[in-house]
Amino acid sequence: MQRGWRVSIAGDGNDYDTSGTWQINREAKVGPLHIDFNGLDDMSTLPVNEAYGCRVRERPDISLYFAKPKTFNVDLEAFIEQLDQCCNQLD
Repeated sequence: MQRGWRVSIAGDGNDYDTSGTWQINREAKVGPLHIDFNGLDDMSTLPVNEAYGCRVRERPDISLYFAKPKTFNVDLEAFIEQLDQCCNQLD
């Protein structure tokens, strides 16, 4: 399903609790939003490909955890739906 979201910038993390950040846009008139990937570990920050979740910086209530394989597809769909609703509120 095409929803129009694009990653415009894939940036570095903060060397503490954020593995990396994606700046995403849907339309020229909306955004940008930033998805911060959670990577806090005992001794270092995890790389993005090992992050255990993510959240929308501008809307911390919109988040997704990757560690639940049985419900991941449903959780991902809900995350994207929340992004769509957030975008509609910004119009």
